[in-house]
Amino acid sequence: MTEQRISYAGERVYVGVDVHKETYTVTCVCHTQRVKTATVPAEPASLAASLLRWFPGATRASAYEAGFSAFVWHRALTQAGITNIVVNPASIAVAANDKVKTDRRDSKRLAIDLADGRLRGISIPTEAEELARLLPRVVFQKWRWPCLHCPSKGIAVDKQAEDDVMHLGRFRKADGLAGQAFNPRP
Repeated sequence: MTEQRISYAGERVYVGVDVHKETYTVTCVCHTQRVKTATVPAEPASLAASLLRWFPGATRASAYEAGFSAFVWHRALTQAGITNIVVNPASIAVAANDKVKTDRRDSKRLAIDLADGRLRGISIPTEAEELARLLPRVVFQKWRWPCLHCPSKGIAVDKQAEDDVMHLGRFRKADGLAGQAFNPRP
């Protein structure tokens, strides 16, 4: 039996993505009908390639909620030629009786709201602006939770704090501050 592929040439496909550290839950909608739902590994470039492969010839638009992943995912999609918006999670309408929250429901809601034009994206900072915002946040974290940054004392460092410290190091190196001591409590 041969597999018949549906042609999406000239169609508009709306993609809602629920982003997590390990996986992405993706729901794709075309003509108000769900055409694909998948859970894929958390790799922005491979997801962008998958969207291009799943819907050849289609115009793709995607949305995801702002969160821990910052804007890396947005940049990967736009580089692949996919229109994307990042949405404030509080701006997504939820029915009062809809108390069950799952990844599939969240991605489906994003795709449907995007297709209906009910979503508005937030402002996307440049990479330089994002690094500039990172410095005060890391300073605050080091001041408020100094134990997060002391792996030598046997305390586990969470992944986000570790990434922030790495970015801070690059930021300080670019400004010529890498050799200076960093005191979070001046």
